[in-house]
Amino acid sequence: MQRFLRLCAFTIFSIVVGANAASAVTCAAGKYLPANSETCTNCSGFYYCPGGTFTPGDTEQGRTPCPAKNTRVLSEITVNGFQMPVSNSSNYSINGAKAVTSCIVSYTLVSNTVGTLYLRSYYNPTTDKYDATNINWRGWHVVKPGYYLYSPNSCGSYAYYYNAARCPAGYYCPGKNLVSCNSSNRATVHTTTFGREECPAYKPNSPVGSTSINDCYGEPIKVATKQYVDTEFAPIQTALNETISTIHDVVDNTKTQASAIGTLTTTKQNRPNSECPAGWKCLLVKDVNGNDNWYRIIESLEQAAQLESAQE
Repeated sequence: MQRFLRLCAFTIFSIVVGANAASAVTCAAGKYLPANSETCTNCSGFYYCPGGTFTPGDTEQGRTPCPAKNTRVLSEITVNGFQMPVSNSSNYSINGAKAVTSCIVSYTLVSNTVGTLYLRSYYNPTTDKYDATNINWRGWHVVKPGYYLYSPNSCGSYAYYYNAARCPAGYYCPGKNLVSCNSSNRATVHTTTFGREECPAYKPNSPVGSTSINDCYGEPIKVATKQYVDTEFAPIQTALNETISTIHDVVDNTKTQASAIGTLTTTKQNRPNSECPAGWKCLLVKDVNGNDNWYRIIESLEQAAQLESAQE
């Protein structure tokens, strides 16, 4: 009888131990075991999950909070060589984080000089900060005058760009606010560059950092020979020849311009030679009495040489 009882007790104990061993659950990295569950779940929220083998219970297992941002966020981050002040930071949820280095903080960076971008930084255990050493994603979407964006990134709520730069010579950059972007308008709004305009062909030059078309200018030009200036203004021809090389705008956009090449839209169309020669531009200047009058101005020094050669 004693032998039978011992056998039964051993058998029952063996069954219980075997049942506990069979209930252990192994979760791969990027997953954890929720409370009162025998099924692993994808890691989510501001957590990372290195994986492991767990025994189901009334508490979750295998999910570790990411380092709190507190003192681990930065007040300023350098992006594209620009010092960008941090306007805001927040925890960023990522699915399937496997290690603490997968933890992310999202920054909003705002510069009154350059523009605005979002940047997501991974946690750096070496510095114990979300220090932008390793970037998950970044997207410029607002740019200030004198700068432009390039390298299109994602097209989500807005058109985002990976890089920003100073406006180059030959262009002007008036600044541009965020633009809504989706699959239906991406081809037209998510262009190669954002907020950069090329100077017109008739005045193709501009200094670096230009903000307006008025910053564009043409190559130095000069007035043609006397036959291309109204004879009534011949006395000031010499003065014009001496000063015209400093004039850059061939056509002043704030003035009434020629409606077509060679045609003037002024009140003095009844005067002799009141039309520009074909292929020329017209510049509004003042005569010796301070009155506005049109003079025939050629497009380039090369044209001047050709005209002078033809008249010889």
